[in-house]
Amino acid sequence: MKMKFFCLECDLPTIIETEISEKNIYELTCNQGHKKNYIVQIQKFELLYELAAYALLDGYTREAVSGFAVAVERLHEYCIQILLIKNSVSKENRDKTFKMVSRMSERQLGAFYYLYLNEFKEPPQPIPDTRMKFRNNVTHNGEIPTYEKTIEYAEYIFNYIIRLLKKIRSIENIDHYELEYYGDYQMPTVFMEETQKGNPPTGMCVISMIGTNRGNRDFSDKNFKIQFEQLKERERWLYN
Repeated sequence: MKMKFFCLECDLPTIIETEISEKNIYELTCNQGHKKNYIVQIQKFELLYELAAYALLDGYTREAVSGFAVAVERLHEYCIQILLIKNSVSKENRDKTFKMVSRMSERQLGAFYYLYLNEFKEPPQPIPDTRMKFRNNVTHNGEIPTYEKTIEYAEYIFNYIIRLLKKIRSIENIDHYELEYYGDYQMPTVFMEETQKGNPPTGMCVISMIGTNRGNRDFSDKNFKIQFEQLKERERWLYN
């Protein structure tokens, strides 16, 4: 998948095409030799959901289901990090501990459940077994799901993500914890150094279905059917 950026140092804005980055950070040079750092303001789980939605639009139902499922796993990781940051756990210790479970999704899920319980004093609402069975049949057993079943799953996962983000956003001083997370995992050291020298990276805020950087802070404006219809109509910012 590719993205387009614009070099604003050229007399006329020049388009720069590049492959999408794992961490949404880019060090690019236009054809006139202008070098610039760019950051796409989107969370990993949000990007994965968007990619899955594009796959669904293009008719790739198996790939869409896998993408939606992975988006949830990365959302749980994000919540784990936010809750640990809130409890003043250092990045070094967070990373050391997460490395122990990085290849074990069930253990990550268990860690999320208990951190959620500790924070909100109530258990989280789990994904039902029927949804998990559907996901496992597709990803592990080679089932080719229908469009109808896939879009139903997409809507459920969308609502699950929004519901959990609403809960996380209800935490007092959440902006502070999100900013620390951003600095720890989305702003590389070289970008920080350049920013301190007066050369901050160019931020690119994209339109996505989840919209962590757009719309209402409490996600009250998020409706799957509306967002999916808008996705069909708007120009893609990710393309082959």
